[in-house]
Amino acid sequence: MSAALPARLLELLAKAPDRQLAQRLHAVHTAAAAAINALGELDLIQYEGGESSGSADLSLWEQLAPTVASTISAVNGLLAEIEQRFPPAESLKGPGRLLHVASAELRQSVAQLGMSLRDPSIMGERWGLLNTVQAFRSKVRGRIGTLVFETVSPFGECRRSEVDPGWLEEVTQALAVRAGTTELRMRMTARLTQICQAPREDVPWHLEQLMKELDAFGRAKGWLALRAPDKQTVLEFKALLESLPKATITQKALADVLEPFVEFTTGLKTINQRGVLLEHDREILAMCGVAIEQVMSFEAAGQLDDALKTLIGALRQAKNLYGRDDTFDGFLRQRLAKKLELADLTPCMQQFLTCLGALAAI
Repeated sequence: MSAALPARLLELLAKAPDRQLAQRLHAVHTAAAAAINALGELDLIQYEGGESSGSADLSLWEQLAPTVASTISAVNGLLAEIEQRFPPAESLKGPGRLLHVASAELRQSVAQLGMSLRDPSIMGERWGLLNTVQAFRSKVRGRIGTLVFETVSPFGECRRSEVDPGWLEEVTQALAVRAGTTELRMRMTARLTQICQAPREDVPWHLEQLMKELDAFGRAKGWLALRAPDKQTVLEFKALLESLPKATITQKALADVLEPFVEFTTGLKTINQRGVLLEHDREILAMCGVAIEQVMSFEAAGQLDDALKTLIGALRQAKNLYGRDDTFDGFLRQRLAKKLELADLTPCMQQFLTCLGALAAI
C-alpha cells in the first residue's frame, strides 16, 4: 500500500525549475513513501509468546519469514525505482549522486541483514532474531527518510519533519515510548521506596501492585514500539516476579529484585538521544519560546486574559517534551494538574522560562 506524500514535499517539487527532474524525483519519493509505509514499526506482540529468553525455534522463523521477505521486497522496490529514474550514468551529479549513495548504503544494509540471518547465534535466539529484524527496519526507514529530505531540500527551505513521509508516525511512536517508559520509571522508583519502608505484612501487596503496574505498561501505547532487548528485560523481570513466593516474600528479597530493574528503567532515558526526538524537541522548544514572548507582550499591554490563554496553550504544547527531563516533568505535572488563574500568570511564566532554558542546555 502506498502512502501520500507530505504537502510541503509536493510544494517544493512543484517549484523545481527542471520539470522533468521534478517528475522523476516525484516517482522516487512515491516509491520511498511506499517503502517507509511497508517498513512501519514491527509489532512484536504476536512473537512474544514462549520463554522470554528462549531459543528462536522453527515456528518463530516461519512467523517472521513473510515479514522479512516483505521488508526486503520493499527496499528492493525503491532501489529499482531509483535505478530506472536515475541511471548509473547520473550518479556523479545533483540528486542522482545522492540517490546512488543512498542506494549503495541500502544494498549494503540488505546484504548485512542476509548475513545476520545466516548467523546461528542470531537465528538460534528468539530476541536476537527479533531485534535484528526490528533494528534493520528502523535503520532503513530512517535512511530512506534522509534520502527524501536530501533530494528535495535544494528546492527550498524545509524541515525534515515537513518532507519525510515517515516522520509523523516515527515521532508519534517515539513520544509514546518516552512517555510510557517515563511513567514506568516513576512507578518503579516510587514502589522501591515504598517497599523499603513497608511493614512485613504489606510486602505481598506491593508485589501484587508491581505486577499490575507492569501489566499496565504492557497495555500502553509505548509497548508496541519498545525495542526488542528492552521488551525482553521487562518480560524476564515479570517472569521473575511471578516466580517469587508471594506468601513468604520478605521486604529485602523484593527490594533486591526490584532495584536492578529500577536501574534499567533509568537507562531507558537514552531514548532522548534518538535523532527524531532531538529534532522534534528542538521544534517544540522553539514554539514554546515564541509563545512565552507572546505571553510577555500581552502582559506588558495589560491583556492578561490573552496572556493566560497563550500560556496555557504553551504548557499543553510542552506536554510533547514530557520525559525529557525530570525537573521539567515535575513542573508540567504540577501546572497541568489544576486550572491556572490570573494570579498564577507571572510565577508560572517565569518558572516555565527557566525550565525551557534548562532543557535547551541539555
